[in-house]
Amino acid sequence: MEAALLSFFHPANPLLGAEIWSGRSGAVYGRSPRPKPAHFPATYNGPGAGIVFAGFQALGSFAHPLVFCLHDYRSSDRERNDFYMMDVVKTIVRVVAELPPAAAAVVLEALKGRWYEHPRKKYDFESWSGIIRTLAQRVAECPDERARWRERFPDLLVAAPVKRSDLPRYNRRRQALAWMRIAPRRYRLVQDGFRALDYPALESVCEAYDGFAVPRAPTGAEPSRISILESLANTLLGDLIEQVGLPPCRVIGNAYSAWQGMTTCVARGGDRDSWRGLTLRYQLPYVAVDETLLRPGQLGPALSTYLHELAHMFGGDSAVGFGHALSEMLSRAILHAGEIAACERQWDAPTAEPATADPRREW
Repeated sequence: MEAALLSFFHPANPLLGAEIWSGRSGAVYGRSPRPKPAHFPATYNGPGAGIVFAGFQALGSFAHPLVFCLHDYRSSDRERNDFYMMDVVKTIVRVVAELPPAAAAVVLEALKGRWYEHPRKKYDFESWSGIIRTLAQRVAECPDERARWRERFPDLLVAAPVKRSDLPRYNRRRQALAWMRIAPRRYRLVQDGFRALDYPALESVCEAYDGFAVPRAPTGAEPSRISILESLANTLLGDLIEQVGLPPCRVIGNAYSAWQGMTTCVARGGDRDSWRGLTLRYQLPYVAVDETLLRPGQLGPALSTYLHELAHMFGGDSAVGFGHALSEMLSRAILHAGEIAACERQWDAPTAEPATADPRREW
């Protein structure tokens, strides 16, 4: 009986919390602390405190402590049926489209956990991304509300989805994400609907902070140490190098880049060769290692990074071929530990290079 009584909308319903907005077509409330009674209407895959009233009846639920009411809802079904999640989302979209900027800001903040949500497939009717986009646009309609929002949440960065098949953009995104983890501020990623609130893109801010790895030609003592890496590569991987050759080695000189090594993968045309049963998928126009690795005492890290980049001939970081190739290369490095140790004295030999502090933590 309690569930039946509370499942009808009325402003005095004890399940409603503070009013956020109320209009002729609908309303939005917070949720009161009172728990829902047993057998209260609920969405199968949307458990939680949230309630959707449609046509003055509770028909759906979701995880967030809010209540959305669409008074002018008309159902084509004669019988009352609990909403699927797609119905919940569709109803909430209609309600938030009516919100004034101040109310939209309150609701948008309450849905903070969904700011970076994107559709998981081409037609994802259960995604809240459209709700978030609509709320951000509503907040942006008022200059004062937009300014207040930016003041409260200054460190949001827009990151639209990037396809793995788009290698240039995908690698740029990976670099920017790596930079963000060491950035001087604690940024948070949001969907592209936040462009309406004048938030910049992740890649733009990364570039402004010089966070992208930009390879340069080696200078000073770097060429001699790169020669040691290339000599060791010939020792460890002679059969592979004889087959495909060594790509030139460049240097990452950005102080704020998070990557220790990088390369560019160009798909091999025609018949693909193999090495140790692994298909060679890419040509590498170059490999690059961070300048901090080309300093005394860094032969081990420099060599492991160099081999890591060479292994990209066999695929990206998540490719099975890349993993097997890297394991084979590191196994050979262990077998030739003596030769590597013998190179350390040459690597650490005094040079004319000036002693410089690593500025990458001096933001």
